[in-house]
Amino acid sequence: MSSRWAGLIVGGTSGVAVAAGGWLAPFLPGPWIYWLLAPVAGLSIGLTAQLLNRRSLTPLARALRALALRERFVQVPYTQTLGPLGQIAQAALKLREAVTDADTLAAERQAEGQQQTIRNQARAVLTGRFETDAATLLSEMSDATQALSRMAGTLLSHAEAADERSATGVRTASTVSAQIGTMATASDRLAHVIEGIRERANESRTVTASTVATVASTNASVAALTEATARIASIATLIGAIAQKTQMLALNASIEAARAGDAGRGFAVVANEVKALSAQITAATADIRTDVGQMSGAVTEAVTAISDIAEAIGGLDRLAAGFADAAVEGEMAAAEIGRTALMAAGGVGTLVTDLTAAAGAAADTKTASDQVMGVTVDLTREFETLRHSVAGFLGDIRGGGIRVGVLHSLSGTMAGCERPLQDLLVMMIEEVNRAGGLLGRPLEAVIVNPRSDWPLYGSLARKLLTEDKVSVLFGCWTSISRKEVLPVVEDLGGLLLYPVQYEGEEQSPNIFYTGATPNQQALPAVDYLMSPQGGGFRRFYLVGTDYVYPQITNKILQGYLHSKGIGGSDVAVSFTPFGHEDWSAEVTAMRRFAAGGKAAVISTVNGDANVYFYRELARQGVTAATLPVMAFSVGENEAASLGAGLLEGHLVAWNYLMSLETPENRRFIEAWRRHTGDAKAVTDDPMEATWIGFHLWCAAVEKAGTTDPKAVAAAMAGSRITGPGGVEVMMDPQNHHLHKPLAIGRVTADGRITTILRAPALLPPAPSSPYLSANPERVGSLATTHLRHKTIG
Repeated sequence: MSSRWAGLIVGGTSGVAVAAGGWLAPFLPGPWIYWLLAPVAGLSIGLTAQLLNRRSLTPLARALRALALRERFVQVPYTQTLGPLGQIAQAALKLREAVTDADTLAAERQAEGQQQTIRNQARAVLTGRFETDAATLLSEMSDATQALSRMAGTLLSHAEAADERSATGVRTASTVSAQIGTMATASDRLAHVIEGIRERANESRTVTASTVATVASTNASVAALTEATARIASIATLIGAIAQKTQMLALNASIEAARAGDAGRGFAVVANEVKALSAQITAATADIRTDVGQMSGAVTEAVTAISDIAEAIGGLDRLAAGFADAAVEGEMAAAEIGRTALMAAGGVGTLVTDLTAAAGAAADTKTASDQVMGVTVDLTREFETLRHSVAGFLGDIRGGGIRVGVLHSLSGTMAGCERPLQDLLVMMIEEVNRAGGLLGRPLEAVIVNPRSDWPLYGSLARKLLTEDKVSVLFGCWTSISRKEVLPVVEDLGGLLLYPVQYEGEEQSPNIFYTGATPNQQALPAVDYLMSPQGGGFRRFYLVGTDYVYPQITNKILQGYLHSKGIGGSDVAVSFTPFGHEDWSAEVTAMRRFAAGGKAAVISTVNGDANVYFYRELARQGVTAATLPVMAFSVGENEAASLGAGLLEGHLVAWNYLMSLETPENRRFIEAWRRHTGDAKAVTDDPMEATWIGFHLWCAAVEKAGTTDPKAVAAAMAGSRITGPGGVEVMMDPQNHHLHKPLAIGRVTADGRITTILRAPALLPPAPSSPYLSANPERVGSLATTHLRHKTIG
């Protein structure tokens, strides 16, 4: 190699190292390490250039250049090579570790900045609300004070009016009292008149009785006189008859005298008859005399009675005159009483008017007094509210808002998966705070970094619950990290919202699972691959990371495939450690398996290992056309980080895809890009699951009226929400898993994931799979993941 080429190598590589050192300097204790590292790396490469050819140095230079561009997933060649080339490769590994450490430090500082931003936002919310409340209260108190002043004036006016009306009423009452005295005197006079009338009436009654007796006596006398008169009339009639007979006798005597013969005898007879008639006349005359005497006595009695009647009538006339005088006197007394009563009535009317006015003034005074009392009570209440508001504000400032624990790795093998979830939670917390918080309090994020260290998830969860006093935990990705947190939340009565698909076989009252169970993702994905639409595959290579989720999920898949008549040499299984980089042997094995035809790969690989896995597939020329991969842990974020073309044609199975065309999804993507400031930022299924879990929790807090985990869990069970996917999902009230739809996507050449299948119906969760027990190759250590049944609290 020429000295010129060696110089170019030294200069170019030193520049890369210096560039890397300059970029890392702000995140490390001091830049001197990299200023020393750059010349050393350059000198090493320069010296080695004399011994090595260009072909050997090119891969190493490419790796160093990628490190300078902050590429964390750089595969450094020659790390097992002895000699100067191997030493340079080891130095590059150290540089990669430094890049990773710097990236971790940058992520942690960003998280600290986000926490401080949210804390400031929370304080701004508290301060703003306090200022608003205080301004409102002060305004209300000012209005109340002015109203109180007005009411005091009104009260004084009413009091003066009442006083004036009362004085008028007193004067009117005095006049009415005098008039009533006059009426009393007149009433006494009228009583004496009535007493005189009563005495005269008694006398009149006596005279009337006497007159009635006299009239009765006179009536009897007149009746007797009438009888005597009747008798006289009879006597007169008799005398008339006698006279008639006497005339006849005379006639007869004349006749007899004319005859002359028997004159003697005929006169004798006539004489006897005249004698008899004379006797009758004599008797009648005596009777008449008697009757006349009686009539004379009756007349005398009648005259006497009439005289008595006249005298009685005179007495009655005198009594009538007395009655008339008494009546005149009574009329005068009554008139006086009437005039006095009329005057008294007028006075009483005036008094009533005055008293009514006084009562009205008193009522107005009472109303004004009540209003004054009401305003006083309002002022007291507002002062008390202000006092509580000040105390609450000071308490909020001292204690902060509602604390939300964010338990996602910002470094290590899971950082690429979990960082977006942490950042999304920050975005949603800020949105809630801008809207006024929950229950009138802002949310405050407490962000920790478990560093992809599984036991650290458990210890940090305990710290968040006991020291930081968070009300809820959002976090974890892998099942092993969740299983570290599960006993902590159960022991301490906390809540965890877990956002990632998992193997099932678990159920805790303290965890809400917003990711899929195998029957909502893995099994229908295999059904799709076996269908004509999916390719009609009958042979499957199951590959996963060596931990709980892939192990149990692949056991369930083996049992499910066995139930479909697929097993034996048609199913292969392999596991790799977290962060696995060298996939050459595994991909070679997959190619040999695919030679049998109709084969597909089911991937449960998690974390950074996916980058190296798909790179190796591409390096060995494996494409979706020759051996398609259906991945359960590769989403839009992972596809974007792998680069365009690397995943083209391969498949993913989720419950949400960014390519879903719904109004809710468009708003979700726009909000996420606005938050990140990246017009190309992507969203994925765990992000939607985080969004759903966060908003379900917020709604449950509002419904329960408290952040108490037990009350919130009860409120969240059975709740529904429409997520970014545009489908209303439901939290199962019994097992705390979501009812979700299936979505299958295909990766395009530019790294996007397009939706090729969207199941219309919700799939109910099945935390316990029947296919685990159906697996004929079941391993005992994988068969004892027990369901949890405890009471939250």
